[in-house]
Amino acid sequence: MSETFYSVDDVKKMLGITARTLRYYEEIGLISPSRRTAGGHRIYDEHVLRQLKHILRIKENLGLSLDGIHRVLVMEASLEELESTYKKTGLTDEKLEILDEATELLQEIINGTQEKIEKLRVIEQSFLNRLKKAEQMKEQLLQEPIHE
Repeated sequence: MSETFYSVDDVKKMLGITARTLRYYEEIGLISPSRRTAGGHRIYDEHVLRQLKHILRIKENLGLSLDGIHRVLVMEASLEELESTYKKTGLTDEKLEILDEATELLQEIINGTQEKIEKLRVIEQSFLNRLKKAEQMKEQLLQEPIHE
């Protein structure tokens, strides 16, 4: 079974991002190309494609900066490491330490998500207030006699 690789153009079309975005994500360490062709062109495997999709979901759904996305990715990688270590150890004390560390990381991710949600709620409330005001103004206009 051969591994599938995607060119920059393939990735651009699949994900709707620019070549510059791909290069920038590489520059700041969010992703790395799977390989380069003999001509030096970057190509990406399924793993990198999944990473990119995940990055784009985080960016779109949480509205995080690239630095924030990087922090989330680092925390997720740490959680994967902890899970792997947990599975390898048989010592209860070590497992408890790992679970404590995982709990702290997860709580940090949850706290960041809740902060974003709260900021969105404030923005939402502002728009709801404006909507209510517009509806009240419309109602007032409809109650006034028509002057043309």
